[in-house]
Amino acid sequence: KKKQLFARDVDTVMQEVEFQSSQWNSVDGPTRFYINVSIGFTDVPMADGKPVMSGTSRLSGMSAGARSEYDLIPESYDEVRDEILQSIPVALEALPSHYEDVRAYALRGSHCIIPIPESWR
Repeated sequence: KKKQLFARDVDTVMQEVEFQSSQWNSVDGPTRFYINVSIGFTDVPMADGKPVMSGTSRLSGMSAGARSEYDLIPESYDEVRDEILQSIPVALEALPSHYEDVRAYALRGSHCIIPIPESWR
């Protein structure tokens, strides 16, 4: 864990879950945030020679029923927490099915979204 980022390596694959705060949050409203799920490959360096996260998705793109954004207020805390605790494992379990597609983009030095749209193939 590093700030809002949780990371782990599985063989040569790096997996990350990032909690991203909205830039529009204010003290007057709910705390809005997004959850991003990313993968990269330790054996595929990008242009600067360092491995990076090659493919990224919002949690909602990897876990059916997950929201694209979350608004946190005291009254919604339990509901939001429970949804996140159910959705993140589903997304992480789905990541391996995207490794081959994302690796192909990474080998070209490109980043992509997950899942890769058919129109990108």
